[in-house]
Amino acid sequence: SFNGLWNNYPYFASGTIIGSDIEKGLFVWRLGDPELSFSYPNGTPNLIPAQGGSFIVEIKTAAGITVQSGSPKLRYDTGAGEVVVDLVPLSGNQYRADVPPLPCGTTYRYYVTARSSSGLTARDPSTAPVAAYDAAAGTEQIVAFDDDMELNNGWTVGAPGDTANSGLWVRADPVGTAAQPEDDASPDGTVCWITGNASPGAGVGTADVDGGATTLTSPVLDALAESGIAVLQYSRWYSNDQGAAPNADSMPILISNNNGSTWTQLELVTANERAWVEKSFRIDEFVTPTSQMRVRFVARDEGSGSIVEAGVDEVRITFLNCAPPPPEFCNGDADGDLDRDFADITA
Repeated sequence: SFNGLWNNYPYFASGTIIGSDIEKGLFVWRLGDPELSFSYPNGTPNLIPAQGGSFIVEIKTAAGITVQSGSPKLRYDTGAGEVVVDLVPLSGNQYRADVPPLPCGTTYRYYVTARSSSGLTARDPSTAPVAAYDAAAGTEQIVAFDDDMELNNGWTVGAPGDTANSGLWVRADPVGTAAQPEDDASPDGTVCWITGNASPGAGVGTADVDGGATTLTSPVLDALAESGIAVLQYSRWYSNDQGAAPNADSMPILISNNNGSTWTQLELVTANERAWVEKSFRIDEFVTPTSQMRVRFVARDEGSGSIVEAGVDEVRITFLNCAPPPPEFCNGDADGDLDRDFADITA
């Protein structure tokens, strides 16, 4: 029942390290500082104007390394497949990422990539496209509900039909295994909802979901609290590729607009990313928004016994406003370089 790395070889003159995993295949690493690293002087935007917008990406290089010309890219996906856009070089090590016009209310995920002069491709987030930044097209975004799970804000465990006898949902600081995260999804928190939580050093199958389903249901969420397009966001974890019967199960995620009387499926999770995955959904594309919304996560181990671990964190309800923006000249950026300085006066 061993899961993990069977062997590794760190002795190549090049410094490359390889490892062999019976389930995942060949891994190739290089030890040392990254050749390329990314930062965002003005932050990573979660709202881009529907008529199109830009943000600044800074790519730092290690000593003796340069960025291959033409390699920096913005990659985004609105659900219809990945779109690749060249980053526009600015001065120094800065680039401009241009997002084309998108219908107001569109939610999408994005990340950036670049290739070093030695031929290594770097990406941010480093586990992209599994992990990516979330954004939406609009003119204003209002956060009406934001739960980082550090407190219990009315979530409930259990629903009719639940039969799991192990791995029931608990709100805790997770203990990492080959199937469960070590940390929550919050940048400044420690707690999330997780299916069971074993002691450090316990086996991968300890306290995972067994014997059926366990259900986690949100408190009532108001999708009419503000004007605009209501969007549900959350971070989820799912693992079902360990043990003797891998990939035998799935996790439905459901939404209700009548306080739980009926449910509509948002997604059926089967992929084993072994990472926190951020998701965004326009509520009106699934059900009519009301003030009686709930969301439900069903982790289940049915049929052949397999190792199932799931997690939920960072649940939000936001509202996108699509009112026309003010004239562009009002923002003071006369030369279009995304800052405001003496050059704008000259322009």
